[in-house]
Amino acid sequence: MELTHIADEKLVELSLSGKEAFNEVVRRYYRRIYNIAFRMTNNQADAEDITQETFLNVYRSLKQYNPKYRVSSWILRTATNVTLNYLKKLKMKPAPLIDENLVKGKDYARCDIPTLKNAVNYILDSLKPQYKMAFVLVYQEGCSYEEAAEQMDLPIGSFKTFVHKARRAVIDNIMNPKE
Repeated sequence: MELTHIADEKLVELSLSGKEAFNEVVRRYYRRIYNIAFRMTNNQADAEDITQETFLNVYRSLKQYNPKYRVSSWILRTATNVTLNYLKKLKMKPAPLIDENLVKGKDYARCDIPTLKNAVNYILDSLKPQYKMAFVLVYQEGCSYEEAAEQMDLPIGSFKTFVHKARRAVIDNIMNPKE
């Protein structure tokens, strides 16, 4: 059976009776989940562990899937929770992506784009994981506020606060870099 053209909701239903359909679910969402996990940990092995744990959780809870929600939101909410729990369990902050000496005390008005991106990533790494996750979902994954809030299982107002705090930290640190 050709599964590539089947809607996500139907794939979930088919997954209950066979692993072939679930393999298609994994194929569709693997890269996106891995990217979120990698952006949060900056570690390939951790990102792979988080991705595998996400799909294991999704597979185990196939019967509990509520068709009232989009499959993508359900899977990505699971990935978000697994990632944040993974970081909490290890008591780790999101991993720094760059050497802080490359970004401290710079005049960003005169920097090239890669330096600016490094500075933003460095600033995000200093935030609470939930704030970084909110920023990653909106600005790096391209989710709408509503979709990202749903993925993080937050009321929209709380989610907007998380994004605002992350964005404010980036802007404040870019405009007024610390020595």
